[in-house]
Amino acid sequence: MTGVITVSQLNNFIRQIISAEEYLQYITVSGEVFSISVVNNNAFITLADKDAQIACTQFGVNPQNLPKKGDRVLVTGGLSYYAKSGKMTFIARKTELAGSGVLLQKFDELKKKLQAEGLFDENRKKTIPKYAKKIVVVTSVSGAVIRDIVTTVRRKNPVIDISVIDARVQGETAYTDIINGLDFADELNADAVILARGGGSLEDLLPFFDERVVRKVASMKTPIISAIGHETDFSLCDFAADLRAPTPTAAGEAVAYDYYETIDTINRFVNKISAHFQREINAKSQNLNHLINSILLKSYNKIDADLSKVKNIVNVCNYALNNKILIFSHVFDKTIDLINANNPMNMIKKGLYKIERNNTPLASLKNIKANDLISIFSCEGKATATIKNVELKKEL
Repeated sequence: MTGVITVSQLNNFIRQIISAEEYLQYITVSGEVFSISVVNNNAFITLADKDAQIACTQFGVNPQNLPKKGDRVLVTGGLSYYAKSGKMTFIARKTELAGSGVLLQKFDELKKKLQAEGLFDENRKKTIPKYAKKIVVVTSVSGAVIRDIVTTVRRKNPVIDISVIDARVQGETAYTDIINGLDFADELNADAVILARGGGSLEDLLPFFDERVVRKVASMKTPIISAIGHETDFSLCDFAADLRAPTPTAAGEAVAYDYYETIDTINRFVNKISAHFQREINAKSQNLNHLINSILLKSYNKIDADLSKVKNIVNVCNYALNNKILIFSHVFDKTIDLINANNPMNMIKKGLYKIERNNTPLASLKNIKANDLISIFSCEGKATATIKNVELKKEL
């Protein structure tokens, strides 16, 4: 940044630098309480050593647990720069007497070591499933922690399967119980694991600063939530876990989806889909009815047109048929008249005779000889005669 800048630009630039420095957001500072005051349960402390001072603010304190002026203390928190006034303040999350300073230094060194190895990297952390079916809680079954978690989960969700693995969470050998419990939990095919214990002093939380426990938390196959102590308490397991819950109750909130809200959402979604499909069905039915009516109307019109054509064809056929019948009747009558005119019986009735010889009709006198026996037929009957003589006309 070059050239002339305003005070606001400078202060904002300083604030951005301080906010971007991860180390400054969680550190422990030792010093002596130079002055202290409490306003509305917020403590304002001036922390000093022989060469410097820094203003500290801690919110939501219990005045009875605060140190006195002149006490050597360890203040854990991070730097905050207020750009408007240009003031630097150390926001304290926890203030305690300096008896545990050596431990904190040791833990800070271990934190830097593990952080350098990438155990705390955000990109290696797994996502906690939104709709967990089974969770496993590793904690002491004799404490209030498990009751808080179960009560919180059951208030939101009656169907999630909750398994509990009992483990000592305090004492020199507690780390073995915790590691064994996490090993067992990792083989249960759960959706999430919660490692939890209630609040306490730094000495009470020592198992959760143990390097073996921290490495086990970081190597879990199952997504894991760390819920160690109260909101202001931090352990190294918090940094290694996939999610840090400020309290065990918050861990229950984080792992349990709201069953009742989900059912309501599903029902609303189903009703919305049902209504949509009903509208689609009604629209399709209406279109189908219009199509059917249109087809029927066109069919009726077509039938009427075709029926009219058929009627015309029938009329033409009837007319033609009647003409044919008249013609055939006339021809038939002519034919009958011709047949009747040429009917031998009719001719016989008019005085003509039919002559047969040996049951064979004779049409010419040339076929008759003297002494032939012939039969003569008339309308009155039959006569038999013998031919005495045949006289033929001379040919012209």
